[in-house]
Amino acid sequence: MGLAERRAALAFSTEEYPGWRSKFDQAACFEVPVEVAWDELAVDGYADDYSAFFTKVYFRPLAEALAAITIDDLGKDALKAG
Repeated sequence: MGLAERRAALAFSTEEYPGWRSKFDQAACFEVPVEVAWDELAVDGYADDYSAFFTKVYFRPLAEALAAITIDDLGKDALKAG
C-alpha cells in the first residue's frame, strides 16, 4: 500500500467510518465489536475511490445485514450470543 492509499484509508477511517460505526450499533441495537484491517482493504491505485468502494462493498452491506438479523428479539439474542 502506497502513501496515497494510506492517506485515503486514514481519511475514510477518521471521517466516514465513525458514522458507519454508529449505523452498525443502531442496526444491531447494541455496540457490535467490529475490527477493520484498513491495510487489507486498500488496493493500490484506487485511493480516490475508497469512499465509494468501502461503502458499497463492505459497510452498507454490513449495516443492512445487521438490521435484517435484528428485526426481532430472536435475531437480537442470536447476534449478541455470537
